[in-house]
Amino acid sequence: MPWARVPIIYDPADPYDARIDSFFGRWLVPMLLGAIGSVFLCTGGGMLLFPYLSRRRTEWFKTNGMRICADVVSVEVNLRVTVNGTHPHKILCRGSDPFSGQVREFRSRNLYYDPEPLLKGRKQLDVWLDPKDRDRYLVDTDCLEATNEPELVTVRTER
Repeated sequence: MPWARVPIIYDPADPYDARIDSFFGRWLVPMLLGAIGSVFLCTGGGMLLFPYLSRRRTEWFKTNGMRICADVVSVEVNLRVTVNGTHPHKILCRGSDPFSGQVREFRSRNLYYDPEPLLKGRKQLDVWLDPKDRDRYLVDTDCLEATNEPELVTVRTER
């Protein structure tokens, strides 16, 4: 049989605008728009949530962690990450692990500015160690970020 009966939906005020009544006919466009909206919602939510979680992690280390002073060895460029065509920096520190007594290396998180001029002869940074997990640590770079604000310059022009 070449013809089959299918349910249709139409507006009685405009019967020429009839459509086949099917699941995809009704829900395809709303599902696509919902999926696209979900991607934007997750991206925006992640951008709002990341600084909060980072701040909480820092506060946890400063409250529960063990502080040691580590010597600043160098500033290195992290070639594994590229953001807007530039590579972030990491500060490499060496300090004595109080759990094992051995000298360990500690690397800061990615810094998207050059921290070398901000170190200003600073030879040590605080490193916070997790007392339960020896592989978790935080190199405290808050002292550098407080000085990473742009300087206000007053320019006088003569008329």
